[in-house]
Amino acid sequence: MDVHGRVVMNTALPNASNTIQLSSVPKGIYLVHVQGFAPKKIVVK
Repeated sequence: MDVHGRVVMNTALPNASNTIQLSSVPKGIYLVHVQGFAPKKIVVK
């Protein structure tokens, strides 16, 4: 989600360890929410 609460990306992650490419996401501050875990803030530069 972006800082305005809009969903930017929604995807199912099939493995315990995954990599998400953020090259198509505009620069900014985002919250990453993985079900069962607290949201994490990330900054895309």
